[in-house]
Amino acid sequence: SMKQHLELLYKIILHSKEYILGSNRLKWYLLYRRYLIFARNRNSKIVLISSVPKTGSTYLSKLLAKSLGFKYSSLVSNFNQIEHDLYEPGIIDNFGKGIIAHQHMRAADVNVEFILKYKIPTIVLIRNIYDTIVSIYDHTHNETFLWPMCHLNSQFFTKTTEEKYDIIIDSFTPWILNFYNSWQDFATQGQAIIIKYESLINNKANTLKEIYFFLNKFGLEIKINDPEVSKEESRLNKGIEGRGLNTLTEKQIERINSFFINFREYNYESLGITKVLNV
Repeated sequence: SMKQHLELLYKIILHSKEYILGSNRLKWYLLYRRYLIFARNRNSKIVLISSVPKTGSTYLSKLLAKSLGFKYSSLVSNFNQIEHDLYEPGIIDNFGKGIIAHQHMRAADVNVEFILKYKIPTIVLIRNIYDTIVSIYDHTHNETFLWPMCHLNSQFFTKTTEEKYDIIIDSFTPWILNFYNSWQDFATQGQAIIIKYESLINNKANTLKEIYFFLNKFGLEIKINDPEVSKEESRLNKGIEGRGLNTLTEKQIERINSFFINFREYNYESLGITKVLNV
């Protein structure tokens, strides 16, 4: 069969002295895996969830994994404080196997290329930016200062509370800005849907229906009435809406807003920012 011939071809390439070193080996490996993809299944059975941190993304990823009978995983090359960009060998190895890939990544050109090439439906999660900043502060202070989108170190804990919030604002706001802008641009192509954390909290049933309808367009069927899925649906930790504006100082709120002033072509109401739209 074609698959057996390809398996033999791969073994020859893998053990050939000519391809042991250098980029040629990877090139032939990727070519081999692409052939296997089209021999096996044209539906990627990969769903990508790309999110701003602290937006209920872990909950949604695990819920969809249960709903689809997929594995909860990721498609990154490494987790050691690198950007969570898509890793093509990972996509190829998981193609058609059924996984929910949960990553914090922008719609960078290379990510968009892979999403389109392998027909990966993408769910983008966003949240009120002021609430996000406060939740990131809590996570950094209580759990870890290691993040893929910025560099912090243990000196963070020697700062005053105000200084720590300032550091979080200056480190994360530019990334959130670029995350949001990039996905806004890509979502117009129809292969990504943007979901607000607040909608997931306040109108969960309709929001999940919207997500299920989107995935159905890619040939993915959801087990809506499965009791295990229903149990998973109830596990969302609800953040307190409006906490950001009540916690941050006026100066800090203005600092966050200042990053968005030069991007008036985008609508930031989904991030809770309206003031800068009228500047």
